[in-house]
Amino acid sequence: MREEDASSAKVAVPPVSERVLEAVAEEEGEQLVESDERLNDVVDPDALNKLLTDARADLTVEFSFLDYQILARGDGDVIVSA
Repeated sequence: MREEDASSAKVAVPPVSERVLEAVAEEEGEQLVESDERLNDVVDPDALNKLLTDARADLTVEFSFLDYQILARGDGDVIVSA
């Protein structure tokens, strides 16, 4: 397989900020309405995405959002706990 074929076969991964919103919505059991605004109140989504894109696996960012503790890791995992 040629290099350009391999790169085009990569699956697009949503930005970390979107995965945070999806994970919290899953915990809440519903769609989050206007959650981008609330996420902006606690963390800069663009900065979070930039920091954790192609980051070392052991890099972590932890913050509170909507009564949840969020742990976003450089390996792509987003962990939500109450």
